[in-house]
Amino acid sequence: MKKLACSVICVVSVILLSACGEISADSEDFPESYVYSEVPSTESQSVYISWEPYYDKIAIGANDATLALEGTISGAYTTDIETIGITLYDADGNEIGSKSKAASFSENNTSFYIMSNVNSSLNVTLSGNTKYMFTMYAVIEGNTYTSGTYSFTTDSPIVNESYGEAEPTAEETPASPEPTAYTPPLLNGMEQNGTYMLKLYESGKQEISDGTLVLADLMAPGTATDEEAQNILATDPGACYYNDGNYEEISYSGGFLTRSAGESLWQKRYPSDALEYETITSGEVFIPNNAQFFDNMTSIMLGSIRNVSSLDELFHVSFMGMEFNYSSIEVQVTVSDGVIDTVDMYYTP
Repeated sequence: MKKLACSVICVVSVILLSACGEISADSEDFPESYVYSEVPSTESQSVYISWEPYYDKIAIGANDATLALEGTISGAYTTDIETIGITLYDADGNEIGSKSKAASFSENNTSFYIMSNVNSSLNVTLSGNTKYMFTMYAVIEGNTYTSGTYSFTTDSPIVNESYGEAEPTAEETPASPEPTAYTPPLLNGMEQNGTYMLKLYESGKQEISDGTLVLADLMAPGTATDEEAQNILATDPGACYYNDGNYEEISYSGGFLTRSAGESLWQKRYPSDALEYETITSGEVFIPNNAQFFDNMTSIMLGSIRNVSSLDELFHVSFMGMEFNYSSIEVQVTVSDGVIDTVDMYYTP
C-alpha cells in the first residue's frame, strides 16, 4: 500500500575484512549480479570498479562472519587507491558497524580484494539466523567507488575461528583480468519479461553511466495457509467468515483474507481491500535513464496528471503547490530483454 511517509532505509558502505573460519559461503548467500561503481573523470578515460563476492575468503557463522569482495579497476591501478572501507547494516538498513583504513598497494595491478571480520574488525557480534547487509568501497583521487549492497544470513557456528588482524586488510591479487562487460543488475526472480512490484529506497541511489543503481525489494502478494486462517478465526473475536461457494472471505482486525474456489492459499489484504505485499528478495537494480516514468499516485491523489521523466522526480514531488519527499516508493516496473523499461509509481487506496 502506498503511503506518503515511508520509512528510511540506509544503504551500506564498503570495507575489507580479515580471514575467518573454514565455512565458505556459496552463490545463494551472495548474488552473482555484476555490479560496478563509477565516478566521472576529468581524464580522457573514466575510472570504474567492478565488484564481485570473493567466495574463497567468505565465511558465515552463527555470531560472526568474514566478508570479502573482489574489485577490478578500469582507468586506474591499485596504487591509486587511497582508502578502503566497509559498512555493516541490519536487515532494516540501520548502520551497526563500519571501518576504514588507508590503502598501501605496492604494485600497479588492476585487481584487488577487501576482506574484514565482523567481530574483530567491526566489534559487532551477530545474532543467529539473522539477515544483515553490507557494502565496501575504495577511494581513488578523492572519489569514492562503492560496491552494490550484499546480504547474508547467519547460520551455523564457524568451525575453525581464525579472525586474523583486527584492522581491515587489503591484498593485491596476482592476476590482472580484463574487465568483464557490464550487465545491469536485476533481482533474483526478475529473469523473465513481465511486470514486477518493487520497493525502491532513495538513500544510497548511485548515478552511473546511462542510469541509476538503487536498493530495492522485490514484492509479491502476501498469502496465508488454512492453518493461519483458522488461527485468526479462533483468536480474533471480531473475525467473520463468508463463503458463497465461489468465493471465501475472512474479515478481521488486521484486514481481510480472500480466495476463490479451488485456491489453496488465501490472499492477504489491508482494511482498504488493497493487496498486502511481502518482500521476496532484496538487492540492487539498475534503472536506465531512458526508461519511461509515470506518477499515477500523485496524479490520482491530486486529480491532475503529473508528467515525470526521471527516477528522482518520483522520490521528490513538487506539484500543484504540494511537496513530498519519499525515503522509499512502491513501483510497478516492466522488464524487457533483461532491462527495466517502465517505472510506474502506482496508486492504491
